[in-house]
Amino acid sequence: MRAAELLDQGRSGAEIARMLGVSDESVRRWRRVWEKGGADALRRRPAIGSPPKLDDIQVERVRTALEQGAQAHGFEADLWTLERVGLVVEVASTTTHSCPGPSSPTPASPSTHQPHRTNEKISSRVRHHGIDS
Repeated sequence: MRAAELLDQGRSGAEIARMLGVSDESVRRWRRVWEKGGADALRRRPAIGSPPKLDDIQVERVRTALEQGAQAHGFEADLWTLERVGLVVEVASTTTHSCPGPSSPTPASPSTHQPHRTNEKISSRVRHHGIDS
């Protein structure tokens, strides 16, 4: 709510943008909302749409796998493509996502998942399905 405080103080849009590290346009948008509804109108609203498909643990598994690089998972080149990332998400999170390529889920219990086994699972799927695009 720092923006609301700064608007209340009468600071300029450029000054607020500089202080908060945002664009002038963002501050202009906030000012319009603030003028119509006050500080309450600037409060964050709950996200709309579908709930996340991955929990925090699954997201961290995927992040770790991607940070290791594509070659660490059996791909010829160290380049992430949509198909490769989809496979990593599928194996590391045990959730099937819509993307080109194989889509059968790999069974694994989050409570028994061992991070070092993710590389082996992905490499096995790469060999089995001949994915290296």
